[in-house]
Amino acid sequence: MRSYRINMDRLVNQLVPHYLGGRKLILFLQSILQPLNSLNIGWVTWADEKRIEAAMTSQVIMMEYFLNRKFGKYFLNTSERIVISDGVVNGVPIYWEASNEDMNQFPLYKEGESEIEGHPSVPLRWKDEKTPTGDVSFVVSCPTINTKIVSQEEFTAMISFYIDRYRIAGKKFKVLYI
Repeated sequence: MRSYRINMDRLVNQLVPHYLGGRKLILFLQSILQPLNSLNIGWVTWADEKRIEAAMTSQVIMMEYFLNRKFGKYFLNTSERIVISDGVVNGVPIYWEASNEDMNQFPLYKEGESEIEGHPSVPLRWKDEKTPTGDVSFVVSCPTINTKIVSQEEFTAMISFYIDRYRIAGKKFKVLYI
């Protein structure tokens, strides 16, 4: 891996002749080279971001790492992370039902399945019933953001831009805030 960082202390020591030492000369050269140092810090940050973007794939672990690195500064609690999970289909779909009765009275079990006390059975749902995460391939769960820095709409747009850029074609997603 190539390092783009310029070691300013080493550069100053190389510029000072051995017979002209002295604290004032070294401090003077460091002050002259300070703009170069600030440009170098910006360059290193940009080069690291581009290296990570070049290695990006639509794998969940890479996408989570990239999004957390890119947008971690906007979180209210910096220890929280963005999590990507599969879209969940809640319950078992009910097909070919035209009853207007309350379906909660009629639990259905799979073959060989019995009701376990303390654990509710799988809920039933209509085939076309809209659920918050039922029609998406994956869900991006974001922690609470600091709205003093960026609004929720802007943050959603920024995350959506990068997810659209690296996701697999045809996959739908939704951004949820925890």
